[in-house]
Amino acid sequence: MGIAVSSLIAIIGFLGIFDLNSDYANISVLPVIASEWVYLFLLLANLPNLFLPLWL
Repeated sequence: MGIAVSSLIAIIGFLGIFDLNSDYANISVLPVIASEWVYLFLLLANLPNLFLPLWL
């Protein structure tokens, strides 16, 4: 179950990073926090969870 959740969050991170090139990327909900950092944090927090079972 953890692998499924981590993969979904990683997909959301990848889609968010690739979606920053769209026309609607100028709209910011929280202007204090850059959206690139949020998506990178999602990826950096969840990609090790995906590859840990493969390593073990």
